[in-house]
Amino acid sequence: NARLQVEHPVTELVHGIDLLAAQVAIARGEKLPEIPAARGHAIEARVCAEDPANGFLPSTGTLWETAWPAGPGIRVDSGVARGSDVTAHYDSLLAKICAWGETRERAAARLREALAATFIAGVQTTIPFCREFLASETFRDLQYHTTYAGEHLGGWQPEDLERDGAASGDPERGARWLRAATAAARRVAGTPAGVGRGAGPRGPLPLWSTLADWGRAR
Repeated sequence: NARLQVEHPVTELVHGIDLLAAQVAIARGEKLPEIPAARGHAIEARVCAEDPANGFLPSTGTLWETAWPAGPGIRVDSGVARGSDVTAHYDSLLAKICAWGETRERAAARLREALAATFIAGVQTTIPFCREFLASETFRDLQYHTTYAGEHLGGWQPEDLERDGAASGDPERGARWLRAATAAARRVAGTPAGVGRGAGPRGPLPLWSTLADWGRAR
């Protein structure tokens, strides 16, 4: 398959290679770059504008606030920010939040922390569902499959705070969740969360500079 898959950040985090740059180099007639050996584990969560408590139906609206996590081992790929309109005419994917760790358990814990530090207000998202699943025995014991959600999680409901915070048109409730997300972001990155555009107080951080642990592992 000549195209990049939506999960390509996982490969990049584990191998420390820029797949897009490699594609461009090959297109120029250069040789395939040397691919570093795999290191550690990486997990990706797709943040979609969908309501898991309502059969994963699409959720539309205008994003009146966003905040993204940052820190060692965390990568965020997103095409939306404060003020973005989320419509029913496009794919529901808002962002991909990825975490790298020395072990699968560490990567999963880091991803849960990163999702707790993520704030998207204006639409319902899959964030609370992903966080809960990452903490489940099913995930821990590798007992899931592609039809698991449909077979076992039909009555799933998120925590009230998270659902209220995502509800469009309710800034007062959302402010509580934003404060919680900001506190979580400080725990993850050691610095205030990036609010609105960007993944940090001065905007997006260079990808590889956020992967300090991966660099030390090499």
